Amino acid sequence: MQTHIGRGVGKYIEEELFNSKEYVKICSPNISYSLCKKLFELLNNGVRVQVITSDIITGDKNSKQANSLAKEITQKLQKENNSKKPNLEYKIISTYDIPLIHAKIFVIDGKCAIMGSANFSENSFQNFAEYILVAKDDDLMVKKIEKDFDILWREVEPLPNQLTKKSIKGFMRDFRKKL
Repeated sequence: MQTHIGRGVGKYIEEELFNSKEYVKICSPNISYSLCKKLFELLNNGVRVQVITSDIITGDKNSKQANSLAKEITQKLQKENNSKKPNLEYKIISTYDIPLIHAKIFVIDGKCAIMGSANFSENSFQNFAEYILVAKDDDLMVKKIEKDFDILWREVEPLPNQLTKKSIKGFMRDFRKKL
């Protein structure tokens, strides 16, 4: 296990993330457009991408552009791959439904997990003094972090009218009706 603190911690995240061969899982409230574009280039190599982010723009002004790009690519992939699950799954979580998604988690190929204060943005990667913990050698820690990401993935629902049509409020309303 390694830790990194200070400015420029993004180089450690980028080194792992953009060399992924199978899949990446990212949870970050702020996502920059240019890093998102670079991430989506992995799709061309068959890498599966899962992202959990927020609708609120709390830091990076390009998060809205990144979310729009994700929507556009997701729709394109769904048209191309009617019968199979697309390689991009992108959840934009409404802050009206649940509090801000604040976790920053990066899981790469089940072999590396990074967590800390760094958002998926240039400011966090290059300018801000951030702290990250990188687990590679400890399979149990990587598996635990990935399992936690998967739990969060299943528990949160994306914004209505974004990438899917279901929100937590709608789910709870439907659930109450069944009672």
